[in-house]
Amino acid sequence: MKRDAKSSTLGPTAPARGSARVESLRFEWALHWVHPIKRVIPIREGELRIGRDPALECALDDDQVSRCHARITLKGIVCSVADQQSTNGVHVDARRIDKETNLHDGSVLRTGSHVGVVVHAPNASLPVQPLLTLRDITFLGSAKLAAVIEQAKLLSRRNEAIFVRGESGAGKEMLAELVHAHSGRSGRYVTLNASTVRGDLAGAALFGHVRGAFSGAHQASDGAARSAHGGTLFLDEIAELPLDTQPLFLRFLECGEITPVGSSTPQRVDVRVVSATHEDLFARCRQSKFRKDLYYRLTQHELTLPPLRERREDILSLFESRVRRDSSGFSYGFVETLLAHRFRGNVRELMSVAAKLSALAPNVSEWNSELLKAQLGGASSTPAEPDWHRLHEQFGGIATRMAAASGVPVSTVKRRLQELGLREPKPQKPSSG
Repeated sequence: MKRDAKSSTLGPTAPARGSARVESLRFEWALHWVHPIKRVIPIREGELRIGRDPALECALDDDQVSRCHARITLKGIVCSVADQQSTNGVHVDARRIDKETNLHDGSVLRTGSHVGVVVHAPNASLPVQPLLTLRDITFLGSAKLAAVIEQAKLLSRRNEAIFVRGESGAGKEMLAELVHAHSGRSGRYVTLNASTVRGDLAGAALFGHVRGAFSGAHQASDGAARSAHGGTLFLDEIAELPLDTQPLFLRFLECGEITPVGSSTPQRVDVRVVSATHEDLFARCRQSKFRKDLYYRLTQHELTLPPLRERREDILSLFESRVRRDSSGFSYGFVETLLAHRFRGNVRELMSVAAKLSALAPNVSEWNSELLKAQLGGASSTPAEPDWHRLHEQFGGIATRMAAASGVPVSTVKRRLQELGLREPKPQKPSSG
């Protein structure tokens, strides 16, 4: 497939000094069908036709799909989809399209009852799969998460600090624990959340204290750094580390020495530091809330976790693993709504929604979009209300065809028609004789 090299590759602008040559990563396009089948279709230069016809490049066994339903075109770096005069239409990001529409990484595509996600990334055709297991928990993901995990494994044997960027709930601690698991270090993995320690107590939490060092210090404490000797210290929410503690932490990173609060004797410790925050740490440097010298020491190596909304192709598999039911237990409207949600709380929010639905509807054979919307909340998080008057006119008020076109359950379509005073056609009586 021919590509514009400048636009379709991603490489470092300046490799780190002394590092091995880093190959640029070529971006690819792929369509990840997630419901009712799981199948990855590479999108190559030219046309990809979708329909019920077995002769097409992407044939679907779906009675709601026309023989030639849609056409995806890749020309250079522009990918687009067009409806091929199908009966039930083509939906992109939960809206029916009426003209050729450009696709982007994360576009949710629906044809008939088939829902998929368009992926534009290096190794885009890599399917969702188990990537690692920690504490008996298996983490699932496709190309985007796999790339970060592979990078973390490569860095794990080095001794320099690692900084993990990522939103709340994206899995920063999981990545830190992965680094420790692959580091070969025999010491403990110790975590400390900087937002939970304030003022003078921050130094004691990090470096320990002797007995009687301050009011309430009835016993000596090792602190997080000494507890992690020979292992890994994960310092979460590093942006919240008090300013007066930052010089001490910088010295610890540079010299490998700590001095417990109340003591005058420095002690050497061997600790690998991984830090993380959901904030813009450099912005805090500009605001004089974080030291720049500490910033540069912490960020010698960086790992960036993509938010869940930037890897929508993983969402349904993650959800299924939590609720312990496969795609046959969801309507396509449910899946479309789930993928359209922004999940600002990332995987943590997704798991919370899964737990709520598992508790509320364990015996419901098929979960639909109405059930899901009640748990998600927020009108901006879910697809827009269909244009019922247009659908009624287009499909002659036939609820089943309106449901197929809008991704809304038939029962909901009938309720909305009644509320709006739109009539369904009366069933014809069979002719006698």
